[in-house]
Amino acid sequence: MAQNEDFRNLIIGLQYAGIPSVNSLDSIYNLCDKPWAFSQLINNQKRLGSDKFPLINQTFYPNYRDMISLSKLHFDHKPSVAINKLLVPAGY
Repeated sequence: MAQNEDFRNLIIGLQYAGIPSVNSLDSIYNLCDKPWAFSQLINNQKRLGSDKFPLINQTFYPNYRDMISLSKLHFDHKPSVAINKLLVPAGY
């Protein structure tokens, strides 16, 4: 995908029309959203173990307001997920 462009409507149109593709349109659509794709990698890590499937820890903020308000509370830089202003350690 091009940076800052959203082609999901075209992917949905291709799926709706039943047009075949080399990669499944489901997989292409899933990779349009980086947090969604990373959550799938986290699921693989849980299944295989962090020693066999290491990932670089990331923090997910549902919107920028939560990121700003939580930055005042969160100083230890451990990976976490911010959900409704509640910090949850990554992997849970």
